[in-house]
Amino acid sequence: MLKDIKRSNNWRETVESIFDTYYKQCIEERIPALYDCGSIFGEEFNYEEFYLKLVLVPKGKKIKQTWIQNNLSQSSMYCCDDDFNSCCHNIIVEFNCNGIKKYGFNPILLSSEELIYIDFGDGDIINQEYNAYNKLINPRILQKENTKEKLITLSFLSIESLINDAYSDSFDLYADFEYRKRNANYDGETGEYEEEDGKYHITFNSDNTSFTKEHGPLLWIQGSKRLDVDKLKSCLSQDINNDISVISLDNQEMRALNPNNYNDDINAGLVPFKTDVITVLKKYYFVYGLQLIPKSNEFPSVLVDFLDNAIVFWEGEFNKFPDELKNELKPFNIKDIFKPFISEAMFAWQLGARFDYTEKENFYQQLADYYRSHYEHIAFEEELSFEIPNTTEELATIITKTLKIANIKLEDLRLVPDKQDLFKKILDNSLKLSADMLHDYYEGFSYVLLRYLNEQ
Repeated sequence: MLKDIKRSNNWRETVESIFDTYYKQCIEERIPALYDCGSIFGEEFNYEEFYLKLVLVPKGKKIKQTWIQNNLSQSSMYCCDDDFNSCCHNIIVEFNCNGIKKYGFNPILLSSEELIYIDFGDGDIINQEYNAYNKLINPRILQKENTKEKLITLSFLSIESLINDAYSDSFDLYADFEYRKRNANYDGETGEYEEEDGKYHITFNSDNTSFTKEHGPLLWIQGSKRLDVDKLKSCLSQDINNDISVISLDNQEMRALNPNNYNDDINAGLVPFKTDVITVLKKYYFVYGLQLIPKSNEFPSVLVDFLDNAIVFWEGEFNKFPDELKNELKPFNIKDIFKPFISEAMFAWQLGARFDYTEKENFYQQLADYYRSHYEHIAFEEELSFEIPNTTEELATIITKTLKIANIKLEDLRLVPDKQDLFKKILDNSLKLSADMLHDYYEGFSYVLLRYLNEQ
């Protein structure tokens, strides 16, 4: 950090270089939250030091001083106005863990559902995670980076809602910082300055009598600068939506994904993928009819449509996926328009608002609906999923699990002898079936089993 700071007689140029470097270090969804490097007392540090910490200030409030909050303080005694809603908050605070001082995320900023304490760790940072609805793995909120300088980074996701302009009680994000340098040649401005983005206090002690000749006069730049949140977002490697193509329902042409569409009420879209995307999806979801049911309760179920040549999601449903999964799905995205891009069942359900839409489903989808309605708990325990099988072994697994869960035998289905022998061979995995044959036998078995279950 220190090597990138511009030594200038214009303190504004020095501050600009500090924050140019800061933004460059905002990568992979993490931003610097505490920086501590150098020393004005050691030659090995070139008699130079820098410190920075992050502070939240109520949106639009004007700060009254250059150092908004005492360092690592959990209290919020400093207010912009005379009411609690104008309180400012340090993001990193200090905890006393059995007499040992540790850094941690300020617990006043998140609810108990959002802020998860994992452990107090062996290091000097408490292990806290952010309960993120759009992540497969919850991000660690604070993380000490492996650098020579003391650098603690923050998961941007953990504060994104706090600095969202859409909320009336949101915050501006400020950096309290100080830069000190032994410098005998500074002849720039000194004093306190109020700028559009914050406040700054510059002092220079040109009287050398209080220091040894080796140390020299001290330049001290102290400030509280409001960070540009849009610039932060542009620096972070979190935009995974650029390469996703969508079929626009209004004109039936391809367009880019709208990551802010969560309900498809306006300019609805359909996101198409090659059928082999199922290899990714089934790692995280069970397939039941026109829905994907998550194997983990940490994220929601998603509507899905299965066509002969594609697997398709409504745009609003696709945006529910965790970010990591969206990245995994991206290589399977279909870029060219095709028809039909919606099944009769999905059309009847979502666009026709018909209650009898299940009658237009394939038999294996109707069977999935039956099992979810009658055997949901045990079906999930057995990890039964109704995706179209790619191999004879996969079809055999579905047949075995459906029969076991319903407590019936293959013979109970009263199949004609040749079909009985056929499905026995499938269960023995002694047949090699083409994709078309797998689909046909899957549909045929689903029809027979569904008929049997409905007659009971």
